[in-house]
Amino acid sequence: MAGAAPSPLSKKLWRELTDVKLLSENNKLKQGKFIYESSSFDYSPEDLPKGYAQNVIVGRLELTSNIYKTHDPRIEIHLPPEYPVKPPEVVMATPVYHPNVNEKNRLCDNRLTLTETWKNQTTLLEVLEIIIDVLDNPKPEGGAVNTDIAREYMQNKAEYERKAMAMIQKNGVPRS
Repeated sequence: MAGAAPSPLSKKLWRELTDVKLLSENNKLKQGKFIYESSSFDYSPEDLPKGYAQNVIVGRLELTSNIYKTHDPRIEIHLPPEYPVKPPEVVMATPVYHPNVNEKNRLCDNRLTLTETWKNQTTLLEVLEIIIDVLDNPKPEGGAVNTDIAREYMQNKAEYERKAMAMIQKNGVPRS
């Protein structure tokens, strides 16, 4: 409805999305960096490109661990219609070798996946900090979904790092 005032949720989401877009210029994250690329919010519903998911934010992460020092993974943050009451779903658009990423390339961390641990006052910047923390510091015992990779991470970290680095170099976005 044209001219209608946005709802408080829309104002909150608009403010948070603006903060995410500004991270390229003014990085406020505790570690790492998020480079905003696009979102469904950049389009009107009728102009949304074919195949583009609604309520999605796309960007890449400059992580700080040695595995990701030369290549960045691209992520998609899917916001459910109930956001911020329900947590976003994080999809690794770039395949990565990681104990907290499942076979469908979904990032799994209790802070984002368990409804009972999700806090609806969590901002998109805090979501990005959780994503960066999990990717840079795997949680093999708390939320690992790929048990084989988690076991390898705990028992043979050098081999895990070799495989993870090879995969990100093959699939990731080279840093300029």
